[in-house]
Amino acid sequence: AVVSTQSTGDKKYQEAFESDGVSITDVMSTWTLQMNFPVLRVSRYDEGRIAVTQQRFLIAGEETSGDKESPYSYQWFVPVQYVKKGDKTPTFEWLKPHSTLLIDFDFSDASNHIRLNINNDGYYIVNYDYDLQERLNTELFDQDSWKNLTVSEQQGILFDTFLLISSGLKPMSAGLDLLGKVLEIPDLTYVPWKELQRQLANVGQKISGDATLNTAWKAKWRKHFEDLYEDYQKYFAVENPETLPEDDAEGNYQKRQMIQFAVASACAYEVPACVNAAKEFFENYKNVQDYELPTDFKGTILQTVMSQEISNQVKLDWNFLWGKYLASDSAAEKTVMYYALGLIQDYDTLWKFAEYCLDVTKVRPSDALYIMGRSITQTKLGRDVSWEFLKANWDELHTTRFQGALFSVDAYVSGVLSKFSDQATYDDIKKFFTPRYESLGPGESAYQSALQSIQGNIAWLNKHGDAIRDYVEEDSS
Repeated sequence: AVVSTQSTGDKKYQEAFESDGVSITDVMSTWTLQMNFPVLRVSRYDEGRIAVTQQRFLIAGEETSGDKESPYSYQWFVPVQYVKKGDKTPTFEWLKPHSTLLIDFDFSDASNHIRLNINNDGYYIVNYDYDLQERLNTELFDQDSWKNLTVSEQQGILFDTFLLISSGLKPMSAGLDLLGKVLEIPDLTYVPWKELQRQLANVGQKISGDATLNTAWKAKWRKHFEDLYEDYQKYFAVENPETLPEDDAEGNYQKRQMIQFAVASACAYEVPACVNAAKEFFENYKNVQDYELPTDFKGTILQTVMSQEISNQVKLDWNFLWGKYLASDSAAEKTVMYYALGLIQDYDTLWKFAEYCLDVTKVRPSDALYIMGRSITQTKLGRDVSWEFLKANWDELHTTRFQGALFSVDAYVSGVLSKFSDQATYDDIKKFFTPRYESLGPGESAYQSALQSIQGNIAWLNKHGDAIRDYVEEDSS
């Protein structure tokens, strides 16, 4: 379906079909017989009207779209709901292919605003021009107005903005400004916090090839996660921790999720109190007989310890955790452990870990490709190791490891290749696989998708790298 509330069984939409002379078949054909989805451009048309037009959304812009012809020229019948200042209920209108929807709007009222995609139900994203975006922001980031938004709308504001940035339809400054506004909202709840952190992590992954910039990016946001951690660190105490709320009570599931998120984010952004607690937990894990790490924080503790700056102690800790991995009979526990093991910042250890994946007495075949393609590739160093390991062992991998593991091949190929963001590696990948293309087998589509992802990453850095660099240098003292 196009949108969750826009089923043809809904009386409102049945009436819309009938009154506008729009055929259900025509509408649905534009959504089922072509790829992608539209961006709605909302802009000033004249002194008293707004224009809404559409274009195809491409995540990385035209450069990597891999365009295929569409019988509808990538135009859709879009069911548009909107509210303006003072509206009690949304207005519904159709935006038809190759047309412009005009909406009356009083620009003389400085507080007037318009918001599309109510409840974030529509399968499209909205790109407002500068003036309309500023008007909307003034309304949305009033504390009472924000609380009146649904959780989906709060999340969607962040998600859609960064999609538009990725496609080049908005500048990075718009996203950075938005993050600042959201962080000023008192008592921000779990879902928008989670989306905010996800967007920060996405930027961090894009710039991970520049270690200095990535470190500065994390430092820029650390204070916010430190403040959040202060509210929840009592649950992460090594001695006499507060008990997490039970999921079965009303509202407790979200609270429990918020506690786990606050701790995981604080450790990921290297908040000292959180990192020190994780290290203390791990010391008990090593040295106290029958000691078990707290289940809700086990992954955070292990990932924090394994991702510390490399030292002989970190290597010893890795060996200890590897022993725990071998001794465990729990598939879920092994997964938590192998994602942590892949974070160590030591080339030789990561290469050894990849070699273990070729030994069925050490790593289950069902885990091997995921470890090599997902666990080890979480960091820039890990991606370099994984790519070199793939090249050195391709014959064995594609003749032995891919057999009987068809659903894992895509994950492996995509995991190793898709996060690179430099032209030299892109060229190296193409050079290696051009004479070996047929050997990819079920990984061919993942390979082609990975090449597009790399091109997209390169384009993203070209568009936004300088803006990120300028931002982290502001007030760096």
